[in-house]
Amino acid sequence: MTVSELIRRFTWEMCARGWSKHTRRAYARGLHFFAQWLTSEMQIESVDDVTGEIVAAWREELGRWNVSPATRELRFAAVKSLFRTMKKVRAIDLDPAAAVPFAPQEPRVDERPVLARQEVEMAIGQIDGDSAIALRDRAILEVLIVTGIRNSELRALTIDDVDFEDRTLLVRCGKGRKMRIVPLGRAAAALQRYITEARPKFESAFAAGALFLSRERRPIARKTLERIVQRRLGVAPHRLRHSCATSMIRDGAREEKVQTLLGHTSFETTQMYLH
Repeated sequence: MTVSELIRRFTWEMCARGWSKHTRRAYARGLHFFAQWLTSEMQIESVDDVTGEIVAAWREELGRWNVSPATRELRFAAVKSLFRTMKKVRAIDLDPAAAVPFAPQEPRVDERPVLARQEVEMAIGQIDGDSAIALRDRAILEVLIVTGIRNSELRALTIDDVDFEDRTLLVRCGKGRKMRIVPLGRAAAALQRYITEARPKFESAFAAGALFLSRERRPIARKTLERIVQRRLGVAPHRLRHSCATSMIRDGAREEKVQTLLGHTSFETTQMYLH
């Protein structure tokens, strides 16, 4: 089997396992560079010719690229995931990357802004008017800062996922297709007003039950959501996930509660969101 054939099989496997579009896109890009390097620099096309030494050489090659440490790590992770997953499904007998560790990294300081909850509340309070757009944007920001859900999870919400009686959201499209229930808390009021007063103005045959809709009367797109949060708060939606986790810990929430809310399988991942 050629490396290109193995990558195509892995691409199909990522889809079948419900990996996010973002992960699939990032891994596909990293594996494209890996396959290109194998062919042009190492004259390797067959999977059987890829050894641990070759994988280690790729790790060193990435270290010479003029990209961020995070990008290098992601592109090496793509190769590790390729061989690990393909061995699990018995597409290959041996995992040449298993014994090759990630390159040691200098401790990174995340200097991107993480807003305090009070800053978000102040920004929400400055959204003028009772237009459908204003009510929608307030609801979006409230839900993101209170629940800490992902960009993709918010966009996948439907009307049926909202339970005002229990004041909860059912998040169906978490990573790995895992579902979880998150409390709405004080975001419930803004969300209920949006659903009652604003959403009917956006609704159309294209809405398909989606909770948050665009001016074009369709489910809100990733870029649209990013523009809304950037315009209102000056950060990307994912930073509100960090803000939510950090605010909860500062308010005395238990680590397990924050981990469950964010939908992480380990607290090590959750720690990356604390500032």
